[in-house]
Amino acid sequence: MSNNPVSSLPLIISVLGNLAVFLYGMEVINQSLKIIIGKKVENLLDSLTQHRVLQPLAGLSIAASIQSAALTARMVMRFSSLGLLSVNEAIGVLLGVNLGIAITVQIIALELMEWAVVLFLLGFIPILFFRHRPRFRQIGHFFIGLGLIFFSMDQMANVVATWPDLNRITEITGYLESPWLGLLVGLILSALIQSSAAAMGLILVLAMGDLIPLHAGFYLALGTNLGSALNGMAFSYHRNTNERQLGLIHAFYNLFPVLLAVWWIPEIAHWFSIDEINTNVWHHGAVGSVSDFPHHIADFYFLIHLTSAIILLPFIGLLLRLLQHHWPSDPDPSLDPSLIDTQSAANRKVYSPQYLDNTFLSSPSLALSMVHREIRAMTKVLDEMITKAPKAVIEGDSTLMNSIRAQDDLVDAMHQAITQYLGRIRTRQLPTQTAKKVLATIAVSGALESIGDIIETNLSHLAEVCSGRKVRFTEAETQPVMELHAHVLEAFRSAVSAYVSHSRSKAEHVLMLDDQLRQIESNCRMEQWNTLHDNEEAFDSFHLTLLMDIRENLKRIHHHSRRIVDLVLDTNPTD
Repeated sequence: MSNNPVSSLPLIISVLGNLAVFLYGMEVINQSLKIIIGKKVENLLDSLTQHRVLQPLAGLSIAASIQSAALTARMVMRFSSLGLLSVNEAIGVLLGVNLGIAITVQIIALELMEWAVVLFLLGFIPILFFRHRPRFRQIGHFFIGLGLIFFSMDQMANVVATWPDLNRITEITGYLESPWLGLLVGLILSALIQSSAAAMGLILVLAMGDLIPLHAGFYLALGTNLGSALNGMAFSYHRNTNERQLGLIHAFYNLFPVLLAVWWIPEIAHWFSIDEINTNVWHHGAVGSVSDFPHHIADFYFLIHLTSAIILLPFIGLLLRLLQHHWPSDPDPSLDPSLIDTQSAANRKVYSPQYLDNTFLSSPSLALSMVHREIRAMTKVLDEMITKAPKAVIEGDSTLMNSIRAQDDLVDAMHQAITQYLGRIRTRQLPTQTAKKVLATIAVSGALESIGDIIETNLSHLAEVCSGRKVRFTEAETQPVMELHAHVLEAFRSAVSAYVSHSRSKAEHVLMLDDQLRQIESNCRMEQWNTLHDNEEAFDSFHLTLLMDIRENLKRIHHHSRRIVDLVLDTNPTD
């Protein structure tokens, strides 16, 4: 019967089914942590990257939330490429990535099978009673995911214990005691799953069922490092110099623990075996048969990465100097608005978003923060357009207006890129609050694009009229327009600041400017009426019409600033 494949089929299906539950539990934890911690990633980077010793803690925190060393490394590389982290800071952050995975592995190795039902209960309570508190709901999902992991591990261990051909399986997996084969299988496992934590979880499951020797578990664990190194190298290969530098550093960080430990695996395994014997004698009075391999593998994985981090931390500066000696860093990639004037109308076709990278889509909150940065760059262009537009119209400056039109082409391209990226974010599983913010951000981008269109279409036409007819306004005529323009520009900047900082107080400042704008417009109309009444013959009706059109378009710009403010107030109930 032991050789009958049909009799083993239900057991195989049971193992594969529970393996699917295990991976699903990892995914549930992954998604919940991304939502709970994801929006704080940038804050973590800002607060922990100022000091060299704290930089690995930032990498540890991000990796623990994402549960993938390769994906975390990709994010750090993109942060550096975008100028959000210096290469020096990114090198320190990368050092803590594997430690974050090691902590997750320690949690999985706890083997809290008997607590799985309790974890389900702890997860169900916040989901049931805190339906309108997204953060509490995600904490509930975290506990349920953890319960699924331990439940599936228990089921797989029970199935393996009754396997009829267990000896044959252990004979096959015994080949993994070969260093090169063990490293290769670990590499393939990590590359296929694309999650270091999940790959290590599967290795622990094999160890829990006594399906692999302790040596093999150590080699497989080190092999996952090689898979992570290859993923990072492949990602950075066609990127800029900064990312290639960090790709090499990430590969070195993953290779160093392998080179440090692979030669001593038999001795390390022997040391752990002695420790296991002593532990069993202490607790049971004799050498027990229960394997502690999962704990040994998790401890080995944590200790080897902690040792590597301690050894390498003092040499981060040296690594950076060696890299930059051979591959000098690229210049700061931040957007320089002063250069946009020289760009042509082809901007719409050639524009490449600065912050909208697909790498961040795995964490919707983080991806949304990248959209906010792209919108901030968009508002810098619009700020220049609003600042220069009245001068271009009043003076009939066609050259200046042509440069403004080119800037509007850039704004249109930014808007298109932003809306497409937000569309990709919406395809992800989003909590209600994040989904609302995505919709609000689409509306904000639309409002900004409308401001650009008002300048490019309406004010541009007025500039052509003034240029063609050689209109010359007096200072007295333009003074009310320039006063209105100053308030419109202030309101726009305040609206942008309120959006960027999610501040109700700044948004309410724009509402206060409404009354001032209405008063300015009322005074302007009254002054024009008095001028017409007192000196009708000297009054130029054509000038009046043009000035009224300029004011009307400035008010339309302010209307869209108000739209942004309303969205800020809707999505941020309190400061």
